[in-house]
Amino acid sequence: MHWIIGVSYCGLGESIIAIEHLESAVKARYDHLVSDHNNTINAQSSLAVALSDAGQLTKALPLYEETLQLRKAKLGPDHPSTLDSMNNLAGCQIQRGFAHLQHGRLTEDEVACRECRDVRKKLAPDAWTTFTTESMLGEALLGQKKYA
Repeated sequence: MHWIIGVSYCGLGESIIAIEHLESAVKARYDHLVSDHNNTINAQSSLAVALSDAGQLTKALPLYEETLQLRKAKLGPDHPSTLDSMNNLAGCQIQRGFAHLQHGRLTEDEVACRECRDVRKKLAPDAWTTFTTESMLGEALLGQKKYA
């Protein structure tokens, strides 16, 4: 129940309220399910999105990273949910992009975007998600002043 409420609040742009419900959902799923159960992974991913939407990128990033690793292990690297996790992680990294620019870490964002883009182009070259990933790659390149 907390997951549905949290996702709904997140969709309404109420990230702070969503976080409270999604944290409860993640805790309940860890208490009653295994950490790599799809419902646990989905709740954790939703929490990461809410945290990211609320600007809490340092809290969101490790959740995105863990979610990606769990989905790669459970679903495989080419599964659409795994690719969504790759996109979410890259998006969070790009949101932190200007901080990365100061620390010379935008190349990590570029690598993540390129990896996701390459898989998406192979599986669904004309899908909107492929073009979104291309756009995110462009942001990472722009932040590094790689113009051509």
